[in-house]
Amino acid sequence: AISIFIYGMYELYFTSSPQRFRINGGYVYIFYGSVAVIIAFVALSAQYSLPRHLRWICVVAFALSVTSALLSGARSSYIMILLAAVTWVAVRYKLRNLILFLVVLSVLSVTIYKLSDTVNYQVSPAIENFTDYIAHDDPDYRSQLQTSESIRLELWQLSLLVIRDHFLLGIGRSNFDQIVRNYMNQAQLENRYLVMSHPHNAFLEVLVSKGLLGAVAFTMLFFYPLFTFVKDHRIFPSSALPGIMLVITHFAYSLFEIPFIKNNGTAVYLIFLAVILAYHSRQKHFQSSQ
Repeated sequence: AISIFIYGMYELYFTSSPQRFRINGGYVYIFYGSVAVIIAFVALSAQYSLPRHLRWICVVAFALSVTSALLSGARSSYIMILLAAVTWVAVRYKLRNLILFLVVLSVLSVTIYKLSDTVNYQVSPAIENFTDYIAHDDPDYRSQLQTSESIRLELWQLSLLVIRDHFLLGIGRSNFDQIVRNYMNQAQLENRYLVMSHPHNAFLEVLVSKGLLGAVAFTMLFFYPLFTFVKDHRIFPSSALPGIMLVITHFAYSLFEIPFIKNNGTAVYLIFLAVILAYHSRQKHFQSSQ
């Protein structure tokens, strides 16, 4: 968390990047922001493995990583923060606390939106673009919009058409751009921005490329560890809570990007998951042996 924050501040204030309003993270800002969120909530959860007088370290790490994510300008990381924060409170506290937290979170989100140039710069166009897309029913007008939001919405609709026609086994790997082009030709649409290698949603991507059978296997990567951690989170919070937050943050990440399409994203999830599951299994084994 400290390393992520220091590098981000260095890039933001001491380099001459043309994208100075956001942190690119030495690779791409979306990956930097998403990893910062993952680190933030795993660090926050790790406090339960420390003595009480040292838990402030995890809170500081959380604050540094969330700040890094906000300044990355990655809108997907903002959604990850919101979903992970709500999950954290829902797991740890009672319903009335969750309701109060949602109110506080709403006020805090609006405040950050108003005060942070980076957040405002990224979020305002997204709201306008989404509203513009929803307000128009004309398929030709929608397909010609060239914003990040409209392209994703169009890609998701095209993906649903592909899933409808190839539900069980999918279309295989690396065929998405050609299949999308075929559907666009049938609908007499022309938009080169829609001819991409994936639909910017991990679950749609798996359904498209591998069908229902592949999607079931893929979702087990999320829901089996999540079930294991949720089942034990009150008995073993030091290992189960980091696991819950790891899965939830990656789940949110997968809604708008595909963290598993490259080895770096896959490695972050699998290595963290392997370490946390091993620690969790050790905790359970130690208690049973006692």
